[in-house]
Amino acid sequence: MVVVLIYNRPGILMFFVPLVLACFSWPYTPQDGSYSWVILGAVGAVMLVLDLLYRLFNREVAWWSLARGGHLFFVPICLMGALALWFYIQHSLSVGYWLPPASAPVPSMME
Repeated sequence: MVVVLIYNRPGILMFFVPLVLACFSWPYTPQDGSYSWVILGAVGAVMLVLDLLYRLFNREVAWWSLARGGHLFFVPICLMGALALWFYIQHSLSVGYWLPPASAPVPSMME
């Protein structure tokens, strides 16, 4: 009997913790969707950092083994995070800024 391992516990945590944090921060962003790519970049950065920290502090796991480390559906979480960061960087370079411009001017303390 062959059993296919679809996920592991560290991979589930590394995948869903950043997504849950993004869901909690979503109501505080503008409703026009201008911050969606920024949140995707933040989720990718958190995924990448969590997986790399896990792999650095757990020496008994292998970097590219399918049975060890943080992975989801046999894809390492660090690759998912790197892909999200790559999308964020590509989008930032195409629009010309790293964060969306503020919709309202910041009030000055001197006024």
